[in-house]
Amino acid sequence: MSADGNGSFKFAASKSESSVPAAQASIIQHPPDGAKAWSVALGSFLLGFVTMGLMYSQGIFVEPLLNEFKADLATTSLVATLSPAMFYFCGLFASPMAIKYGVRRFTIAGSILWIVGCFAACVAPSDNGANRSGARHPPKTARHRRTSTFRL
Repeated sequence: MSADGNGSFKFAASKSESSVPAAQASIIQHPPDGAKAWSVALGSFLLGFVTMGLMYSQGIFVEPLLNEFKADLATTSLVATLSPAMFYFCGLFASPMAIKYGVRRFTIAGSILWIVGCFAACVAPSDNGANRSGARHPPKTARHRRTSTFRL
């Protein structure tokens, strides 16, 4: 790069650019991992789309949760409020850990933790607040044995 007399700059072509024949210069070369890079970009977009979509549309689940767990609106809405807060708060710790342990290992460990949490939520019993006073659970009949309706 050199300055000419009127204050503008000229960029000199490098030796590699000047030594390429005109016939080869017209051929467009693609990066070797072009398809893989675009599939990663598409997967990242879809993951962000679904994650943010579910996180910020929890208002449609409030009424079914109110009916299912017989809780008040403030308690039910607290779950929808804490979800984005925990998402961003955990990001403070997730980024340094991903750098330290590697993104691939960290993602696999997070996926396994998420799967275990989903299965645990599916099999967790729901007492609908009926036994908060410490009373014994009702007998295990088909009528009284309720689990969460949110299943995989």
